[in-house]
Amino acid sequence: MRLSSAVFRWVPYGALLVGSSPAVAQEKLRVPLPLDAAVRIQTVNGRSAFDLSPDGIWLAHSWMTEDSVQEGRLFTNSGVSYGEGHHRKQAALTNTKTGRAIKLGNPGNFSWAPVWSPDGNRVAYFSDEGGEAGIWVWEKSSGKARRFPNAIARSFLGFEIVRWSSDSRRILCKSLPEGMSVSQANSLLPQPEDAERFPKAGNVEPRVIVFQSGQKKPESPNLKASTPEVSRPPGPAFGDLAILDISTQRITRVARRIEPVWWSFSPDEKYIAYVTNSGPEPNSEQSLYEIAVYEVATGQTRKLAQGVHLTFGIELNWSPGSRALAYVAAAAGSKGAIAMLPVTGGASKPVCGNIPVLGGSALERPPLWDTAGQNLFVLAGDGRLWQCEVASGREHLVADIPGHRINHYTDEAL
Repeated sequence: MRLSSAVFRWVPYGALLVGSSPAVAQEKLRVPLPLDAAVRIQTVNGRSAFDLSPDGIWLAHSWMTEDSVQEGRLFTNSGVSYGEGHHRKQAALTNTKTGRAIKLGNPGNFSWAPVWSPDGNRVAYFSDEGGEAGIWVWEKSSGKARRFPNAIARSFLGFEIVRWSSDSRRILCKSLPEGMSVSQANSLLPQPEDAERFPKAGNVEPRVIVFQSGQKKPESPNLKASTPEVSRPPGPAFGDLAILDISTQRITRVARRIEPVWWSFSPDEKYIAYVTNSGPEPNSEQSLYEIAVYEVATGQTRKLAQGVHLTFGIELNWSPGSRALAYVAAAAGSKGAIAMLPVTGGASKPVCGNIPVLGGSALERPPLWDTAGQNLFVLAGDGRLWQCEVASGREHLVADIPGHRINHYTDEAL
């Protein structure tokens, strides 16, 4: 379950009493929120999941605290991403009936993106407690958490969270490449621009910098030696995709040294689908993505599609029967379409092409299937909710609020 990425709070402040009139005495004066109160308002960690426990009693969530951290490049020295801001993140579990809150991790460290296991007995989350970002598992029975050994988390954006298997025994997540430290990974990231960009010159002398296209920076020897699969310098999403077995503490690398942005077990858990960023399309700002599927039983990986136009690479979903993936195609200059990609192979095909899917919340929301796998529901860029019949391709308007835009929906609402 996901909610909007910000929380806004209005606080009535003070009252104005004039004379003895009861009507006047009851009037409240609306004044700007005092600065000291405004700066203490904490927002939720944008893009990270709000996750209810299976019994609906405990809400797992995280927020940005008042503690700011020194700005750096893309990650802290402990491996925490700056992709969601420069304030410390705090994860917690809040009882929806009593309001009791259980903070996860050490308050002096970062902790974020908690996710409940399907059986409701555990919560997995990220924390840099102990000196480096790791994957931690909190046990409901004991109220204690422990770090999964030999796994270093490499989450960059808030939606890069862990996924549990249906039996609550395995975690699917992104980690640092095997054998690589946080400092080594940080050293491979692009260097910031030099502060002194112009050469020193006199007050009346011209200063010119000439930029030329087609020039390539020298390749890092560390990158060349350790990452032969990568054809371009790694970005902030660089890492391994791994399965963590809770009982055996074994790590199975699904994919190595890639830039995954989305991953998920299939409903029957025979497959793992994941999306990697392939870089921008030539002469444009449109990102291209690759969709692959990993077969759990054999360990074999197949590329289902390459050069796919997506917006963030997260707007896709498994069909209930694990036979196909549905996604929002975002070709530059088009209004987009709902596309289907069969897991057994073959090209993707558009299903419903007349829904204006691009724009607004649709850019981060995948199409949702009904339980029978016959219909898809999508929040369109026009702020309305649409239904797409998979077999016929017919489209139906499901929800439209005149004068308003629908920004988010959940599968519980369908």
